[in-house]
Amino acid sequence: MPEHEAVLEVAGLTSGYGRVRVLRGVDLVVRAGEVVTLLGANGAGKSTLLKTIAGLMRPWTGSVRFQGIDVAGRRPERMVALGMSLVPEGRMVFGPMSVAENLRLGAYSRRGPGA
Repeated sequence: MPEHEAVLEVAGLTSGYGRVRVLRGVDLVVRAGEVVTLLGANGAGKSTLLKTIAGLMRPWTGSVRFQGIDVAGRRPERMVALGMSLVPEGRMVFGPMSVAENLRLGAYSRRGPGA
């Protein structure tokens, strides 16, 4: 993929929990070869944004495009099949495993019958 092409595009994303809106019109573009960091205080919406992008939460409005494909609202297993996964922080990883092993497990995708 050429460096200038967007790998991930988020436009006007709104999401939240129950009736509580956490994200309000988030726009984000990540291009091939870029490293992007989300910074913010506790409760600022970083995890909500990542969960919504990864398919763990459904967006209320807006769009999410991954490698040019509209993926807003797709189930997490479909996202993994496309090459995207969310690796949770600290207490949500397998302690006896290395960082690399946890990342490989997060990117694992079953193939074949029943997958």
